[in-house]
Amino acid sequence: MRLMSFVRPAVVASALAFATPVFAQSGNYGSAQSGSAVTSTDIQRLQDQVYDAGNEVSRLRSHDAALADRLQSQVDDLRDEVIYLRVKMRKEGSVSRSEYNDVRSRVDSIRSQARTDSASSSNRQGSGSGSGSGYGSGSSGSSGYGTSSTSGSNAGISGGTNDSARQTAPRRNEIPSGQEIDVRIERELSSETAQVEDRFVAITMVDLYQGNDVLKRILKIDRQYPDNFELHKIRGFADEHTLTMKLPPGERTRLLLTGWTDYAWSSDNLAASQSGKALSLPALQVKDKQGQWQTVIENIGIPVGRPQTIVVDLSGKFLSASREVRIVTNMRIYWDQILVDTSSGNLPMRLTRLDPTVAELRWRGFSLEHSPDGRQPLTYDYKQISFTSPWKVMTGRYTREGDVRELLRSSDDIFAISRPGDEFILSFDAGKLPPLPAGWTRTFLLYADGFSKEMDINSASPDQVGPLPFHGMTRYPYSWPERYPLTPARRKYLETYNTRVVTSNVPNIALELVTHDLLSTNK
Repeated sequence: MRLMSFVRPAVVASALAFATPVFAQSGNYGSAQSGSAVTSTDIQRLQDQVYDAGNEVSRLRSHDAALADRLQSQVDDLRDEVIYLRVKMRKEGSVSRSEYNDVRSRVDSIRSQARTDSASSSNRQGSGSGSGSGYGSGSSGSSGYGTSSTSGSNAGISGGTNDSARQTAPRRNEIPSGQEIDVRIERELSSETAQVEDRFVAITMVDLYQGNDVLKRILKIDRQYPDNFELHKIRGFADEHTLTMKLPPGERTRLLLTGWTDYAWSSDNLAASQSGKALSLPALQVKDKQGQWQTVIENIGIPVGRPQTIVVDLSGKFLSASREVRIVTNMRIYWDQILVDTSSGNLPMRLTRLDPTVAELRWRGFSLEHSPDGRQPLTYDYKQISFTSPWKVMTGRYTREGDVRELLRSSDDIFAISRPGDEFILSFDAGKLPPLPAGWTRTFLLYADGFSKEMDINSASPDQVGPLPFHGMTRYPYSWPERYPLTPARRKYLETYNTRVVTSNVPNIALELVTHDLLSTNK
């Protein structure tokens, strides 16, 4: 076991103080019209009208909540449009009458709908804003900021499989307010030329769906997962399901998938075999030139057990211009966050190895197993300890407590063997690391190589520590002539370190008879 220190130059983005939403530059605010110049007073009046529209929509909510939700989303968009007009007036000194009239007509439309419905106190379907410009979805169902009259817009974010539902659903139900989103800037930005008020184009992963919109569930690690698939009675199994993503362009593309797996144990796999079921490992598919899905990676791997991150390299895997990919499986895999790396990967890097200065094996007890939200997966509270084991202990020879540095220096099939309730204490001397060059940052990676063994009754050799595994074995448990490579060094290791023996409890026959007699007498 060792600590790897990855050192690389920091990728520094320009420190732009963007305190406004991301707008798309493709906004078209109507055809040019002649008329008097728009003044700051006009824009202030427009802002007041948007405020009044918001109040009218609030009063509408008691009569028609659904319509109020739709109109409120449009009001929120218009507030941002007015802010943009105010900034443009301050920067450029003028705002076209067509831009002003477009926003004003949309405000009037919202107020008219809110007043009509409030007056009649009846439920009616509201229509969208007149021109479809500004924020919101255009006629094609593409979403994002700015007008979109053709399909395939990469600006902004959309999700789901039903375009009509995407157009009518309030956008606040797609991406929650305050959500942090990793984006890819389409044009170069410079702190020397960009201003706070400037609009810029950025894209992120779009059209992520699995029967419905699940984009917001994979934006950050928050224990919210795309889980809309039917579970089978046998643990670890589910209906076959897909998770589809539309990725940004890039010659070098990698997916960083963070999640956890509710996997099947040996008894579950036995039951599945008897039922004619089989697990399908997660495969990655892309579209060919005919638009058909083709498998390009048979098995991308799984996050084993508790939340882990796996990396999938898609470089050279695309079969057409389409950037759609999907993961297909019938396993219960719950993805919490999905990131896309399209960087060049040419950043310089320096690797420094640190061996532990302290490596101690000792008995500790069992951390409290709990769930912070009542959902899986369970996690552990290191500060709360129990000395009652939730698991049985395999019989056999375990490594004695104390210093085990010698056993953890290399991957050599000489193991520090721990029993349930043990812990390893590791310490590294950071003072041995070389100084960082200017502009570089350091990342630490704990490298561990070993084996674990489960105690399911239908697992092979589930009740004892032996036989010891080794890296060259073809299966486990192995059979003659395959065996653990017992060299003189390994024999010495077994005799010196593995001296903590756990035996099965042999019942005292006399005590058992006395206990049985006492129980019979008391009946």
